[in-house]
Amino acid sequence: MRLSPPDSTNAEQARLRAAITDRRGAVRGPFEALLRSPRPGGLVEELSTYCARESALPERLRELALLIVARRFDAQHSWLAHIGKAVAAGVDPAALERLARDEPPGFCRADEAVLHRFAVQALTDHFVDDDTYAAALTEFGEQGLVDLVIALGTFTTLALVLNAFEVDLPPDREPPFPDVRGFRRGDHPLSAPGEPLTAPVREEPPTSGRLRAGVTRTDITPTDLTGLHPMPGAFSGVHDPLFLRALYLDDGETEVALVSLDLIEAGDITPLRERIERELGIPADHVVITATHTHNAPRIADVSPGALAHAGGPESFAYTEIVYDRVVAALREARADARPARFGVGSGSADVNINREEYADGRWTLGRDPDGPSDKTVWVLKFESEDGEPIAVLVTYAVHSTVVFGTGEISGDLAGAACRHVERTLREEHGTDAVAVWMPGALGDQAPRIDLGLPFGVAPTERQRARAYAAMDAQGLIVGTEVLRVADRIGETSSDIRIRAGQRTVHCPVKAGHEVMETMRQEAVDTVPLRLALVALDDVALTGVSGEVVTEVYRRLQAESPLARTLLVSLANDRIGYLPDDARFDRPVHSVNGCPIARGHAENAIVEGLVGLITGLVSGGRG
Repeated sequence: MRLSPPDSTNAEQARLRAAITDRRGAVRGPFEALLRSPRPGGLVEELSTYCARESALPERLRELALLIVARRFDAQHSWLAHIGKAVAAGVDPAALERLARDEPPGFCRADEAVLHRFAVQALTDHFVDDDTYAAALTEFGEQGLVDLVIALGTFTTLALVLNAFEVDLPPDREPPFPDVRGFRRGDHPLSAPGEPLTAPVREEPPTSGRLRAGVTRTDITPTDLTGLHPMPGAFSGVHDPLFLRALYLDDGETEVALVSLDLIEAGDITPLRERIERELGIPADHVVITATHTHNAPRIADVSPGALAHAGGPESFAYTEIVYDRVVAALREARADARPARFGVGSGSADVNINREEYADGRWTLGRDPDGPSDKTVWVLKFESEDGEPIAVLVTYAVHSTVVFGTGEISGDLAGAACRHVERTLREEHGTDAVAVWMPGALGDQAPRIDLGLPFGVAPTERQRARAYAAMDAQGLIVGTEVLRVADRIGETSSDIRIRAGQRTVHCPVKAGHEVMETMRQEAVDTVPLRLALVALDDVALTGVSGEVVTEVYRRLQAESPLARTLLVSLANDRIGYLPDDARFDRPVHSVNGCPIARGHAENAIVEGLVGLITGLVSGGRG
């Protein structure tokens, strides 16, 4: 230890030594150093005793909190003293081994996963996002949460004492951390006297601070179509396959997962996001999962309480588990294949969508309104290797993929056709398996310009069916070609990208659906959860909302967002129903009838909630 031996003639030191010995049997570790300043040293020792032995948290979580701090601050003495206690208290030793290696630990118990996420955010980002705070409050209660914060601070103090004064390590124990030897980290010695401090002190992987991207495409076409049609009727066959497309991004500090599914909708996807965190270590609030909204595909997951969504039967829930397994496997593969990448953004325009809320014959109906609001923007996020080889393009565009709705066959529809064209072209031009990830924009009031054109339930003739698929391919070609044109024009890309991500849930008062389809289910509750998400890549905000957002809500978000490049993804992490602007409630249009949120709440909750996320994460710097 760097400090000289304690003064045996100092009465205050002697009293503190006696008190610590009475409580702990001996003076060890950081308390040997604290003897040199008896008054604050005694207070710290008493507080650490409370945190480690008496707080409102159970022993298992008290020990886990100490080990998280020990790993965060490389406090080997603390780790060696408490690893056995943590395992004896019930913490999974395999997860602790991963934590010691500075890998995502993947705690299986919900309270341990929440504690880990809360502690990492508090210690690393210095802030805790709303969803993590709410989860911690639910798990630990107010006293337990306050005790946890006090413990994190107290254990941090002890870690600093141990390392700053180089308190002797047990001579008979192996170093617990592979990247720390003695009191030095990796190959980064501390600065010599008079030299500037070296940074970073923590040895990072070679790609730290640089963008890495990995992507996969996986077939999710069901083999048994029985009971999977989300609306009245049944699927008769498969026209073209369904895929999930998963994009993994990492800037050396923050990981995010963006997943697109060729499905009509995914309900409450929280169990899947929590599984991804548990098995892969990617925080649940850094995962955004959406559906392309092709109406010629199944739905998955359960309907959130209060939501207006198509209810699935037992076949749907069985298919849900299959999709969940494939999403986790796809993200595991994408993460393993991640490589240094460069990022750029651009936008273009495609006129294949049209406002669908039409007033005709004295009533509002689903039709075509060429004068209604419609966002034609095609946003393209481009990811390429350091030598310019395409990895992925992420596309947002506002349109229902309903061109072939009514044919009764499985199909990715317009979105699938656009992605196939982009992927085929990039493969032919570059010889790579780049992936096009389609995420639906503000599609709540947007239809394709050309579709099958038959009332629901009327079977098409073979000629009508062929024309519908030709229209699907043609409109997909238009959007896909614009995606490629925009991607080619993105001249400036960068690997020096900072990722920030977070989510929040707003509980809004429920409004009952009106004149909705018989397959729509709505539970009688007081509030419905509106889920909001943000993934920011430098000054590009990819926002997510758990419903079908209409054009005017997105326009207001763009106007009020602090970032000029703010994109919107509908159906993100859930599908609770349509989400119209407040003014639309003056007329009984389809998006109002199918909205589960009372007037005056949806628009403000979306815009104010997302602007708050953008301001807090981007301006506040949380990752």
